[in-house]
Amino acid sequence: EARAEQYRLQAERHMDLQRRAEYERANLYENDEFEQADLSAEWIKYIRDQITQIPGVKETWISRKRITAFPESPVYVLINTYKWRRNGRELDKKIAQTLKMPAMFFVINTKGRHKKIANRALMVATEVYLKK
Repeated sequence: EARAEQYRLQAERHMDLQRRAEYERANLYENDEFEQADLSAEWIKYIRDQITQIPGVKETWISRKRITAFPESPVYVLINTYKWRRNGRELDKKIAQTLKMPAMFFVINTKGRHKKIANRALMVATEVYLKK
C-alpha cells in the first residue's frame, strides 16, 4: 500500500506539472517574463527568409517566454511592427499560419492588444528583420 501511495503522489505531481505547462503555454499573460531567444543564426535567417515573403512587415524581433514547467521545450514570441496599423491582427495571423518554427510560438505586434507585453519582450529581443 505504501508503494501504491507513493506512485499515486508521483502521478499527482506529474499531472500538476502538466497542467502548469498547459497554462503557461496557452496564452501570453501580463505578468510573463521574457529572455533572449536561444536560436541559432541559421534559424534566425530561416525565420527572416519567411518573414520577407509577407508584405507589410516592417520589423520583426524574437524573444523567449520564460516558463517554469518543462523549460527545455521553449516558447517564443515574435514581435512585429507593420507598415499599416489597421492590418496588425490580420498580419499576425498570417505570420502564425505561414511560419514554421522549432518550437511553440506566439505572434504579436506593438500596436495591438498585446502592446504592453510586446514592449516588455522587446527589451531582450533579438532582431530578426528590419525593412530597409
